[in-house]
Amino acid sequence: MLHGDRLVGKLDAKADRKAGVLVVTAVHEDVPFTPVVRREVDDEIADLTQWLGLEVARA
Repeated sequence: MLHGDRLVGKLDAKADRKAGVLVVTAVHEDVPFTPVVRREVDDEIADLTQWLGLEVARA
């Protein structure tokens, strides 16, 4: 995951199209997330699920 021009983490997720969900198994922080970065990462995951036409499910 990029925040600005910095790599800040990785997303472990899988699209389950039959169930209509993006299963988020983990968000790996390469650097500790500030509250602002955490909120923006969550917003980007929400945008991704919407773009895929799915709902988010956290494992």
